[in-house]
Amino acid sequence: MSSLAGNSARWLPLLLGAVVLAVFSPVIDYDFAPLDDDVNVLYNPHHGPPTSARWQWALSDTTYIRRYQPLGWMAFAGVSTFSGLRPWGYHVAAIGLHALNAVLLGLLLQSLLRRLRPGEKSGHGPAALAPWLAAAWWALHPLRVEPVAWISAIPTHLALAFLLAALLLHLRARPAIAPLLGGVAFAAGLLSYPVALGAAAFFPLMDWAGGHRGRRLILRALPYAAVALAIGWINLAARAGAGSEHAPMATLQELPASIRALRGFCFIVHYAWKPWFPFGLGPVYGELLDITWSSPPVLGSAGLAAVVIAAVWRRPALAPLPLAGIAVLLPITGVTELIHFPHDRYALWSDLILAAGLAILISRIATPRTQAMAGLLLAGLTVLTLHQLPVWRSSESVMERLRHNLPAGKATVIRDIRPALWLFRDGHFDGAEALLNGELRERPDDPAIQSGLETLKALRTEHEAIVRETGLTPGQIPPSALLHHRLAVQLLRNGDPEPAAWHLAEIARLAPDYFSRLNRTEATPATTSPYSR
Repeated sequence: MSSLAGNSARWLPLLLGAVVLAVFSPVIDYDFAPLDDDVNVLYNPHHGPPTSARWQWALSDTTYIRRYQPLGWMAFAGVSTFSGLRPWGYHVAAIGLHALNAVLLGLLLQSLLRRLRPGEKSGHGPAALAPWLAAAWWALHPLRVEPVAWISAIPTHLALAFLLAALLLHLRARPAIAPLLGGVAFAAGLLSYPVALGAAAFFPLMDWAGGHRGRRLILRALPYAAVALAIGWINLAARAGAGSEHAPMATLQELPASIRALRGFCFIVHYAWKPWFPFGLGPVYGELLDITWSSPPVLGSAGLAAVVIAAVWRRPALAPLPLAGIAVLLPITGVTELIHFPHDRYALWSDLILAAGLAILISRIATPRTQAMAGLLLAGLTVLTLHQLPVWRSSESVMERLRHNLPAGKATVIRDIRPALWLFRDGHFDGAEALLNGELRERPDDPAIQSGLETLKALRTEHEAIVRETGLTPGQIPPSALLHHRLAVQLLRNGDPEPAAWHLAEIARLAPDYFSRLNRTEATPATTSPYSR
């Protein structure tokens, strides 16, 4: 094993990247997921190849999804130039970015170990494998399945790539310009997706662990803090100014400050234990929906927090690791949201800290036995990852796991109504109504289910009325085909023919009889439609 480290360390980045690509390659054949892929790509009226108008929209919009992510929007636009509305291209982009991030993390951990242990020659001896084993643990972990298989997470991967580049620049560039270059890359990451606002703390914590103190430490941290505050303010203003189509921020009466703090605490601790017990994974977790001071998640979180505090008390040098974890997770604890879940995609960020801890641990006990144990751990995690991948294969499999992980009667809009509407869009009218009718039998007094069923019936009646005008049957024209037609008409009117052609191709695939009739009659349906709800 040490011979491998000494003679072949230069091939470790390529090997890691190739393994990641191979493990996640089945995702290429997966479909769009019924969790925001429709909003971000499939039915997004702003989606299309990069143009000046699209750049202008991306740089100015904060209302479409209550978030400022111009580079994230343009990442979708870039993929669309070769993939259109076909999901394979977006999956290829996500897998490629994940493999790139695995390699960047390995290089970052390598540089971090050099700084922490400057007397050792890098690339030689058993310890040379440590950063790559830790990066492989991060990359091949089953918690990575959601962000890699979920098309909407592409901006998240791009944001992470910029963050890792910023951290590498901060460590490797000349001291006089490192904060400037790192600050630019960090800003690009937050403009891709603002989930890593708290990662501004990584830079001073990394410097502190490397021996920087006092004024120098503060000056090197200022560019990152300024960037995080500026972009964080833009996103907070976007969230606070949410229009009628978005849920408003929770009031203190709806969500008391004590419950916000308690839920946020459990949210952070969730990411400390979940990587070590990666079972029952899914799009959402419902254990924090009804939380009290005596809830099992609270008691368990308090116990684990006590263990971490005791470890840091005995070894103060470990303090940067939990502090970095708290910093990166704190802005995404959902303290403004009435309903908020832990998501596997957030572990992309918190597991960076765990990977750093693993790299340090492996480097200090670098023996063939420990490295063989690490290899067995990686093999086991890879098996779990391959087992988890099919959950994201289709909309049906994703919805099944989502409904399994959420208790009945909780988060009804997400658990029941959204899946029913997705089924309805795909033309599974009876299945959509059966889903809500089944829930209504279990909970006849649930107003959300009653309202959802009434909405669904109204949509079905409206759809049947529209279809009657064509002389076809409802089964020949799923509502998704009408949605694509509406978007095609809108894009053509805006002088944007290329994405309009993508939507017309979807109509031909979903409703060939309707498409043939359109070609013969040049019919144009109503430009407003209820199916985008």
